[in-house]
Amino acid sequence: TDLVGARWGPWWEFRRGRRLPATCFRPRPAVDAAVLAVTRRDPPLLPIALNPRYVAFVARAFRSKPDANTVGVDQWVELFQAFDRRNRED
Repeated sequence: TDLVGARWGPWWEFRRGRRLPATCFRPRPAVDAAVLAVTRRDPPLLPIALNPRYVAFVARAFRSKPDANTVGVDQWVELFQAFDRRNRED
């Protein structure tokens, strides 16, 4: 999951849709393209009220950990919930 996917993942699901071969374009690019399908999660993985704290958490993680994009959205939510719960108990 990249930074955008991690930030928006609790509320939106991102999938690669239809592939568009490079031959569909003029001038022809060096790579194929694809349609990005975005679907609202129902129910969301987190309440929208947690968005500011969650986004700040993910941004800090990406700044401090170069390989943060290996973590999936479900894992981001679990990490955030543990972090947020611990910080609210202090």
